This record gives sequence, structure tokens and C-alpha cells, in this order.
Amino acid sequence: MFSGLAYPRLLLLRLESNLQSESLGLFALYLSSGELFLDIPNDLKEADLKKEEKYKLWLKERYEETIAKLIQLVHHENLNVKELSLCTLMRFVLEEAQLPAAKHCQSKTHFPVALFRRVVLTLTSASCDSTALIGRFKEYLSYDDVRYHLMRILHKQIISKTQDTVSDTYLNNVEALLEQIDFPSDEMEELNHFLTKYPENENTEKVKSKDEQRKIYTNLWIDFLQFKLPNCVYKKVLTILHDKVMPNLTNPLYLSDFLTASYDIGGAISLLALNSLFLLVHKHNLGYPDFYEKLYALFEPGVLHVKYRARFFYLADQFLSSTHLPSAMVAAFAKKLARISLTAPASALTITIPFIYNLINRHPNCKILIHRETPEDTQRKIQHTIICGIHAKNKETMYCAFSYLALTPQRTGDLSVAACANEMEPQPMTESPVPFQGKEQQAHEREQEVKKKPKKQLFSSKVTYRTKASKDKLARTIYSSSLKPHILACLLRDINKEMSSVVSTKTKSILRQIKCDSLANFSMDLFNQELQVQAPLTYKIISTLVKDSEVGTSVGSAVLLNFRNKHMSSLHHIIAQVLDRGGATNETIATLNKLGLCVSTSAAAKQQQELLKQQMQHIEKLMLQERAEIEKSGMKASSVSVQSSDIIGDNIDISRNPSQMSVDRRRKSWHWFLLVGLEKRIINDALADDYQLGDICRIDNSVFVPSVEDCSSLEEHFIFHIAHVLVKNVNCLKKYASCLPKFIEHSHIHESSQKSDYAILDILDKSENKSEDMISILQYIHENFIPHTEGDNPVVLSRKVFGGDVLTNERAYSAQLAMLNGSTDFDQLAGVIHRPEGLHRMMNLLLFIYQTFYKKTSAGDKGSLAYLRNRVGRIDVQGAEEVIGKYRSHFAFVEDCLDAHLVAAALKYMEIKDVEEASKFRQPLFEALPNEEQRQFIYSIARGILDRYIKLSDGLNVISMKAQALDAQVNHINSMYDNHLNKFICQPCNKKYKTLNGMKKHLQKEHGMADLEEADDSSSKYDHVAIYHASFMKCALLLRDTNDAYKMGDGDRVLSNSKFQMLLSRAGNHTKYQLWLFRYMANCLCLLTPRMAYEYKWNCSANLQGGLGNNIPCDNLVELLVQTVKKAVYAQGANATFTSVRKAALAIQVQDEIKNNIQNECDKKQSGKKRPPVSKLVDISAMASELVSIFDFVPGREHPSFTGFKDVFLNIKVDELHKWLTMNKERLSYETV
Repeated sequence: MFSGLAYPRLLLLRLESNLQSESLGLFALYLSSGELFLDIPNDLKEADLKKEEKYKLWLKERYEETIAKLIQLVHHENLNVKELSLCTLMRFVLEEAQLPAAKHCQSKTHFPVALFRRVVLTLTSASCDSTALIGRFKEYLSYDDVRYHLMRILHKQIISKTQDTVSDTYLNNVEALLEQIDFPSDEMEELNHFLTKYPENENTEKVKSKDEQRKIYTNLWIDFLQFKLPNCVYKKVLTILHDKVMPNLTNPLYLSDFLTASYDIGGAISLLALNSLFLLVHKHNLGYPDFYEKLYALFEPGVLHVKYRARFFYLADQFLSSTHLPSAMVAAFAKKLARISLTAPASALTITIPFIYNLINRHPNCKILIHRETPEDTQRKIQHTIICGIHAKNKETMYCAFSYLALTPQRTGDLSVAACANEMEPQPMTESPVPFQGKEQQAHEREQEVKKKPKKQLFSSKVTYRTKASKDKLARTIYSSSLKPHILACLLRDINKEMSSVVSTKTKSILRQIKCDSLANFSMDLFNQELQVQAPLTYKIISTLVKDSEVGTSVGSAVLLNFRNKHMSSLHHIIAQVLDRGGATNETIATLNKLGLCVSTSAAAKQQQELLKQQMQHIEKLMLQERAEIEKSGMKASSVSVQSSDIIGDNIDISRNPSQMSVDRRRKSWHWFLLVGLEKRIINDALADDYQLGDICRIDNSVFVPSVEDCSSLEEHFIFHIAHVLVKNVNCLKKYASCLPKFIEHSHIHESSQKSDYAILDILDKSENKSEDMISILQYIHENFIPHTEGDNPVVLSRKVFGGDVLTNERAYSAQLAMLNGSTDFDQLAGVIHRPEGLHRMMNLLLFIYQTFYKKTSAGDKGSLAYLRNRVGRIDVQGAEEVIGKYRSHFAFVEDCLDAHLVAAALKYMEIKDVEEASKFRQPLFEALPNEEQRQFIYSIARGILDRYIKLSDGLNVISMKAQALDAQVNHINSMYDNHLNKFICQPCNKKYKTLNGMKKHLQKEHGMADLEEADDSSSKYDHVAIYHASFMKCALLLRDTNDAYKMGDGDRVLSNSKFQMLLSRAGNHTKYQLWLFRYMANCLCLLTPRMAYEYKWNCSANLQGGLGNNIPCDNLVELLVQTVKKAVYAQGANATFTSVRKAALAIQVQDEIKNNIQNECDKKQSGKKRPPVSKLVDISAMASELVSIFDFVPGREHPSFTGFKDVFLNIKVDELHKWLTMNKERLSYETV
């Protein structure tokens, strides 16, 4: 059955299931080797062909079938399949351009026009929308010959069409292709960036000529615009004409008929045509005398409701910005816009009102539209106001009126003080006032109404200021007299009365509210408002003492009121709980209580009991409501609409040494277990929850190994991180920082930015280090938090994730195995699903990096990690043995080394000497380019660095292909298994074997089955120094991407990166982490239900602050809480017991709420939330200068301490990995309940 070509046939079988990777690799190889080149006469019969020619003919037929299949897949419903098919076809175009599959004469180009035409015709399908795919096609249009042939093919196709034969989908696809066409921005007349080399003859001059290509481009657009375009295409065309199309036309005036016709249509079409038409008028001298009349006609109410509103007003502002326009025309625009603004939506007013203001401000003559007033009108109003004030019943108002009349005679005209003082009623003035007309009459009537009811002061601030100065002088005179003691007595009596009113139970002061909710929401603003109402005199005195400080007024008033009445103590309770949370001893709290600054220790302890009740309510809402609802309905979590959550746990290990040891006083060692509940922020109710994703034994082993798609996706993430390093550290690239995305998008970015709800559930006097204690911990979780039925044989209704570090997971898993003989899944402790969390996973990856790349003996090897450590003096970095204990410093050093490597690679790639030097890699007219082009430029540099310096000896593709081939072999052998005989039967020779390995050896020996054993290649042709640094950058970038995935809460990236980390754990002999990463992937891919697997993958992080990029791994949250509990133990000193620590731990969260609220009230930055960034530019530049030389390729070069260094992934033996995966899949099948 098998022959010498068994392995190639096996690959051909895989070709149908993986077109992208297999077909590209096979036919690219055949094209490059010339095996697809066939040059035979047309009249030669097949029987006369040689064997080699028949083989090539057969191979070419398979090549054509592959192309046809790929063209079909371009219209596949999955976008990833579409993109992969298109990229494969264009790779074939590239390969055929370099080495054609058929003979070409010297007068023709080597460009594969026939194949390229099929690709273009597929993209411009009349029935399938290809706009999403055309965006990916843009990268190939940077080649001048590809652009030329695309335009020729499109032009011929458009000419052959008529209006009746084109569909809206076809026009939409053509427009999308035209939109992607762009020309080089330099001034070279001859183009030279080709996909293939052209023969030097006259037929290729058109391809090289930029003017010729622009001529074709112009004709293409003119013919395309002859069609009757659908509305959506019409709008997209008008949107891009002015900046993408017109600059590349031979003469933009060719578009004048199309644009004037569009401008006359009206509505949104006219708005979009406005920009291009103005460009023709302004830059190309197009005569259009009615431009401003047509623009005025566009100012209708509907213009405020279209989505192009902002663009229209921006252009209109440009058109009306000239100060040489007639004021009458500008006034007409302002009046019409003001009129339609009366019915405009609120969001539009933020545009129209500044627009009207700018028009009037540029043209001062238009200000009369707002107000026109004569001096006589102003003087008449002043006189009337003074007369009304003098005859007011209020003495203060009358005094102010006389003062103003005496001090400002120039503003009051012929009105005199004597005349007003002698009159009891206001008399008419000597001269009859001018009769009021129109608006003046209405103002006069309003003044008459005010005169009848003189309740408000009718004078300006200047009059008030002068009156106040006179009163102050009078008050100082009285206070300095013999009346001073009596005045003070009155003041004290009023203050005492106010204070009695504030502390009265009838007032219900804020300071009397000492419940948990009140303490956590205490507001100093509300307290100050209460003081202003109940005790205004006291408030003014205290605020004056503290220089009008709001915080000082609140705190000072609270302390004074507490001395008057001990029940006014809410702020004192807050201070006591903040002190307790910060680790203050009882002695400290008692001392401050005597000073009147906080409550007593007994009151604080009593209040802590209330905090515990508040915490229990929080736990009830977070954990127990879900359990109650599920148990009540008897259904799974997917059927109830309450908050769902996971459980995380870790050990608390504390050692206490007495000051003097004796027989009775020994070292105390406490081992407790902390349980934390964490809300699941990402839930998918649409997924099924009643069946398992798959059978673990039937899933191919290659699923657990990075595929080609996984590698491609990881490379894109690497490019993102590389680009951010370059714009941060290389001076000539810093201007690109604004165009780069701030983060890698994923489908749940909104949910992951929400603040997480979590609660400390309990502290158990158990240790995970003891098997019986671990069983007790899981039993406690099942009894209290896992929904189950009642009775003697309870059954689990819904399972929960139990996360932690690998040690916790391993011991909990062992505890479950010990209880497998239980009668129900509840007794078997099967209600929890284990999940290894991210912090310890990243610690393990960091440990692998130091074990692989750091040796103290390599300090003399230039560029090694130990060498760089000494170069920048990082004495806090000690190597692999200190990674776990000093994780932060070791992680920061690897991050800095990675940045230094990438900066050095950029210097080498861009051919510059240091980070301050300018590079020849630059974009002309940078500021004028759109963000997308700027981003693609910086990404192209990052891609070049990745391809040239990081992907050296990349063994991932080898591992992926061998794993797939081994899966195919095993599946083929399994198909020979006879269930009746329980043996494998060889079909060709009918021999029988009991084991799979025996059958495999027989097939390899007797039937030529391919042996996929790895061969050790230690050739001296490799630059082992370059491979060392490439491997380091790969591992460090994987660590950075994994860390970023947890920060962003990106579950898909966390799962994808676990495949790579499992391989590295195997390469570093980290058996436990390799096993748990495999179990993690097994849960995500097959062991759980679809909904549980989805939520298991996505709820891997917690966000303590809210906001993008602020997530931390779940075990990091537990570590923070463990450290907090330890601080509480140390604060209690020798009095610490399990009971006291448990109470303190359960009160921590409520105390944090109180502390955070009072910090916000005091306008202080919360401590311990985020460290300020530290500049590492000096260290990175110093390390980069040492690393530049290592990027020169020198065959046979190696570090003395790392002789024969190979790519880290090449250290993995795929056949042994395959056996290991098979063994552990079988183990999981019977260990998992």
C-alpha cells in the first residue's frame, strides 16, 4: 500500500484541508525549482511525452485545480479564509513573476497577466461584496506593475459593460478597488518598484512611465463615472475625490461636469460635492459665478441632521473666512443660520453658535444685528432706576441711590440730589421724556412693574462696593467703642445657639449617621452646606480661620462638634477605620481618641462588626444569590439572570519569631487559606450549556500546537509591540506615535474595561500543603458556594472555576482524584474547574528566559544578558534562582533588554548610528499623509526587523507540519484497527499487531511509511550568536504579549499564547507548567460546554480601577489580598490570632471603600494604585550601542558560554511531544469527571 512517495501523498491529502499553508509551500517550492515550467509543442501527443514531461503536465494540472479552488474560496463566508486565499493567489502571482510556469517570448513581459486577471475578475464580482477583502489587497498595489495591470484590466472591463449589465455590487467593488489605487509621492517620472523584472524593450516603457499610468488612471475614472451610481457608492466617490483622486489625474477639470451636476442635486450629495468643486474653482480656475448663491441655498434645516454636518460647516467656514466678502452677504448667511438653529438639535448648536459668532466677529459691521443703542437711551434708564431706588421702602436701598446720585453726576444728567430728596413720590422730570416705542415701550412697562414691587436691589456692583465700604467704616467705629463687650456677648450667644441647633437630634446631622453606607459615602460638601444653613455664623468664623479651606472647615467643625456631643462622630469613625486599615495599633487609636480625633478602640471594634455585616451582604449578592436561584429553579447558571462569579484561592504562610526563644516560646508558623470571589464580567448567554465541546481522545494532537494561523497572528502582535518600542525610543520615528493604535482590539474590550466586583469570602484554618486540608477546602467550597441538590446524595447543578497558581491547582486536582470513588459528583468534588492563572504563568516564562539566556559565566560574552546586566549596573538582577523572589526587577530587566535589542535592530535596519540620527527611511509630506499610511509605514519597518533579525531558524512551522503529519499517520493506523479482534490489521499483507507502535514500525519497515524522527543539525553554517539573540527576542516578545493580553483582558490571546508557552515549558523541562497549560487548553477546546469554555477563557483577569489596560491576572489579585492580610497580622502584633485576623480580613474591603471615599473628598491621589513611569532611555541607548554589531551575519560565530546555540523551538522533539500529548489526553479522559 505504501511506496517511496508515501509522505508526499500524505501531504497531498492534507492539501484539501489546509490550502493556505500546504498549497503555498508546495507550489512555491515547485515554481522556484522550475518543476512547473513546461515547454512542449502544441501538436505533441501525450503518449509521446517523456516521464518527466508527463509528471510536469500532471503537476501543472494540479496547480490549475488549486488556483480554481482558491478563487472559489475568495467568496467564502469566513473573512479569514477569504484573506488567506487572496494572499495565496498573490503569492502565486509573485512566484510566477519570478519564475514563470510557461515560456514567454522576449517581446512580452514576465508578469503573469492571465492569473492576475482571474484574481481581479474575482474581486469585482457582480454578486459578492468584496470590499472587506479589497482592503487587504491594497498592500500589493505598492508595486508599479501590479497597479498598471490592475488599471488596464479594470478599464477594459468597464468599457465592455453597459448600464443594464452592471449591478450595484459590481460598482461597489470597482469603487473599492479604485479607492485603494495610489501613486508614489516623489517627483520621479520613471517608476522602478516592480514585482518582476521587465525586458528592456519599447513595450515596457508604458509600465515605467508615471505619466502613462496617470493617463490610464484618468480614463478609468472618467469611464467609471459615466455609470448611474447607487447612492452609497455616489457618496463614497464624492468623499474621496478631492484628496485621493484629483491629485493623480492628468487634468482635474475633466470632473467639472460630474461635480456641477452633483452640486445641483441637493441634499447630502451637494454637501459632499462642495469640497471638490471649490477646489476646482480655487486651484484650477473653474468659472462658477453662482457658487455662493448655491451655498446659501444649502443652509436648510435638514443640513443640521445629516452625518456630514461637521464637514459641511468646516468647508463653509473656509469659504466665508475672507474679510473681503460683502457684509450684506455675510449677514444673510448669519441670519439664515440663526433662524434654522431655532429648531436644531442640541448637538448641532455647539457648531452653529460658534459659526455665527465667527462670522460676526470677522465682520464688525454685522454686530448691529445683535444690538443698537443710543446714549440718550442709556441715560434715561439710569435716571429712572435712581428715582425708583430713592422712593423705596428699604432704607439701605434709598441710601445707596442717594450715594450713587451724588458720586456720579456725569451719568445722571439733570437729576439732582435736592430735587429727589424733597419729593416723597417720584415726580416727572422737567423735560418730558421721549415717548417709548416698540421694544423701549416693553422695557418701560417692566420697569413700572419693578417699581410696584421693589424687592430686589437694582444697582450695579460698583454701587454695592462703595456702599459696603461705608458700612465697614461705620461698623469699625461702633466695634471700637464701649459697645465691644456687648457685641462679643451677642456673637457668642448666637454661636452657642447655632451649635445647639446642629447637635440636636431633630436636625439629623450627617455626623450622626454612622452606618457603613453613610461612612463609605461621607461628603464634606454636604456637611459644609449643612453648616451654612444651620450655623452660618460659626461656618464663617471657622472658614476664616482655615483660610476658606473646605476640608479644614469640615474637619475643624467635626472635631469641635464631637467635643460638644460624642454622638457627632461619623468623621471620627472614618478616621478610626482608616487608621486600623493602615496598620495602626490599638494604643495609637486610643491616644488619638484622647485628643478628640477619632473614636475609642471599643467603638472602632464595635463598628467593625457592622463592617462584617456589610461584607456578608456583599458576599450574598456576589456569590449566594446565584446559588439560591439555581437551586430554586433546579437549572444551570445559563437559565438564571443573576450575577455570576468565579472563586480564586491561595495559601497565607506566616512565620512569627519570638524576641527570646525558650521551651515555651517557640517560632509560630501559620498556614491559612484565603478564598476570594470574583465577578464574571464576560458572559455569553447565547452559547449552549448542555453538551461537551468534544471528545478529548478524538481531537488531533496538532490542535494543542501552534498552527500557521496562530504564528501569523502572533507575528502581527509582535509587530504592534515592535512599532511602539521604535516610536518611543528612536528620535526620527517619534512623530509616528500618534498614528499607532494604543492597544490591540478584541471583542470584549468594553467589558474588560469595567471595574471588577470581588469579595474576600473567608479565611480557612487549613493549608493547601496537606492533602486532607485541601479536601476540606474543596468540601467547604462545595457546601457554601456550589449550587447542588438537597438530600443524602446531593448532585452538582452548576460548576464554578477555581483559580490559583499551579501549586494550588495541582493539589486541588490531586484532592479531586482522591475522591473519585464518591457516589455523586458532589462527593467527588467535581463542582470546581481548575484554571492556572496568569501571574505565575508569566513567572514561569520569565524563569525559562533566565535559565536559557542568562549565565553568570557569560558576563564576558558581548551582548549576552549577563554582559548587559553589568553594562547598566543592574545589581538587583541575580539570575534564575532569584526570579520568583524578585520578580519585578527581573521582569523589568528583560523588558529593557528587549527594547534595547529592538532599538539596535532598528539602527542596523535603518542604517543609522544612534537614536538621535535621522534616517533615509522617511515619508515625504509626512504631515499631509493620512494616519493609515503613516501606520503602514512604521509597521513595514517593524515587519522588516521581525523578518530579518527575529525569525532566524524559526522552528515553529516545522513543529506544526510534523505534528499534523503525525496526526495523519496515527489516524490512518487507527483506521486499520479491528474492534472484534482488538488488533491492528495491515491491509496490504494482512499481518496483525496488538499495539499502535508495533503497527507503525511494520509500516515504516515493510511498506515505506515515512519516518518523521528529527535529525540533529549542528552545522557550522549558522550564526549561533544571531540565533541566541533572535530566540531571546521571540521569548521576550511572547512574555510582553502575554502580559499585555492579561492587561487588556484578551482571552483569545491568552489561549493562543498558551500553545507557544507549553512548547517553551517542554523545552525548559518545566513539567508541571507544561501539564497545566495543556489542561487549560483542553478545558477551552473540548472538556467544557461551549458557554463554560467561553467564560473560562475570557474571565481570566480582574480590573481594580476600571479603564482600558488596567486588568491584572486573577492570582495577582489574590497575591495583593494575601499581602494585605499579612499586614493586618503584623499590625496586631503578639495579640494576633486566627479569629482576629479573619475579622480584620473580612472588614478590609469595606474599610477600603471608606478610605478611598475620604481620599477623594480630600482631593488626594490614592496610594498604591499606579507607579509613575521611570525613564529607561539612557539604559536602553547604552545597551543598544553594544548590541548593534551582533546583527551582522557571521557564519559559525557563537558565544563561548552558549556554544552551538539553537532556536529554542528546535530543541523540541515533535515525536516525543506527540506521544506525551496522546498519553495525557487519555489520562484526562478518565480523570475528569
